[in-house]
Amino acid sequence: MSKKAEIHLEYISVDDLHEFEGNPQEQSQDTFNNLIQEIETDGFDEPLQVVKAPDLGSGQYRIVSGNHRYVAARLLDYDELPVIVRDWDDLTARIKLVRRNRLKGDINSQKFTKLINSLSEEEQLDHEVLQEMMGFVNIDDYMKYFKDDEAKKEKGAHAATKEVDTQLKLVDNLSQVLNRLFTDFGDTVPFSFMFFTYGSKMHLMVQMNDKLKRLTEKITKKCAEDGLDINVVFPGLLDMGIEATAFLTGPPEIVEIEERADNEDDNSDLKAITDASSPN
Repeated sequence: MSKKAEIHLEYISVDDLHEFEGNPQEQSQDTFNNLIQEIETDGFDEPLQVVKAPDLGSGQYRIVSGNHRYVAARLLDYDELPVIVRDWDDLTARIKLVRRNRLKGDINSQKFTKLINSLSEEEQLDHEVLQEMMGFVNIDDYMKYFKDDEAKKEKGAHAATKEVDTQLKLVDNLSQVLNRLFTDFGDTVPFSFMFFTYGSKMHLMVQMNDKLKRLTEKITKKCAEDGLDINVVFPGLLDMGIEATAFLTGPPEIVEIEERADNEDDNSDLKAITDASSPN
């Protein structure tokens, strides 16, 4: 069953009405002049939304919506104005101050920021809550008017947290996929691991025998102890070895290389190189 809208209209003296301090809405001079012309032509046909203001005295009211119409009416020598008295508390009144007025004019960033800082401090409300309460479509729309550096940092931190949460979710999903792969196909791979490539990037994987592993560990340890960059040391050592043996520019000295590694039992990789270079 539909409800009937009930509006209790009152007429209050302009002397008992007061602009809302720190109202963030602003109008250009042209817009305000058009407002005056409209009231002159059609009369004051839209009531103000007000709340009682006992801090200003008995019978006083603070304007939540219609501050510019109130100023225009005073310039046009109105004695009293139609109002709807709301029983909003202070928090609701300040939220409505933005929510209703921002649809009828521009928002002054400095006043808006001051109001938001006040609400954040006094009511312990964060920016996402205030954004929704004030009717902004999203946090970016809200932040266009909010010029506080700390809040921007907070927004950035919030975005970073959401990004981390997204990445963690992706990792969790990937773990489920990998667990399924290992469960279903793990017994079919020879080395107890799977190797994945991504896009067009080239990935290298070397299966080390014991000696190569020990040499690599020694080089890594030496770099760590002496503060050397292993990405510089490894290429340098390889370049020196390649140049000394002419490995890339001529017939490699496989015999000499094999002798240097001959004290290892597992030399299958070196044997493969020797077999490949030996005439049939």
